[in-house]
Amino acid sequence: MKQIHSFDELRQIKDTKVYALGTFDGIHRGHQRVIRKAVEEAASVNGVSIIITFEHHPLTILHPERVPKRLIQEDLLNTVIESLQVDYILRLPMTEALLNMRADEFLDALCKDTNVEAIVVGENFTFGAKGLGNPEYMKQVLADKAIQVLVQPLLPCDGLSTPISSTEIRKAIREGRL
Repeated sequence: MKQIHSFDELRQIKDTKVYALGTFDGIHRGHQRVIRKAVEEAASVNGVSIIITFEHHPLTILHPERVPKRLIQEDLLNTVIESLQVDYILRLPMTEALLNMRADEFLDALCKDTNVEAIVVGENFTFGAKGLGNPEYMKQVLADKAIQVLVQPLLPCDGLSTPISSTEIRKAIREGRL
C-alpha cells in the first residue's frame, strides 16, 4: 500500500480508480465493508483502490477539546488496511481550507483530471463544509460524469439495535463492555 497526502499526488495516479471515503478511525466491520467493496470494484475494472481519509479527525480543528480517542494505533491501522489489499491511501492533512471546502469543491478535487470509476461510502457518510454533502448529493453531482456511487448499508451491532460505529465502540469501551 502506497501512502499519498494531496489531491495533486492523487491526480498523478493514471490507473482507473475506485475510492473508499471515510474517517476510518477504527477499521471496524462497517469500515471494512466499505474498503472491501472498493477493492472488489477496483479489481473488477483492473483499477486501483484508494482510501480517502484524513491525517487527523476534523474535530482537531473544529473542537479540539472534543477530539475522540483513537480506537487503533496508526501502525496497526496501516497493517489492517494493508491486509485488506488496498493499493493506496490518501491521508489528507486536516486544515481550515479542507474543512471549509464545499461538498461540490471536494468532489471536484477528487474527480478532476482523473479516471474515477466508483466511490464507495457508508450510508451515513457526510463531507464538505459543515458536513452538507451526503451519498444522495454525491450521486446527483456525479451522475453526469458516469461515476458510480456505491452506498454500503450500516451493519448492526451484535445483540444491539444500533449500527456499528466508532462512537458506539468508544461508548462500549468507556462502559467496560468489551
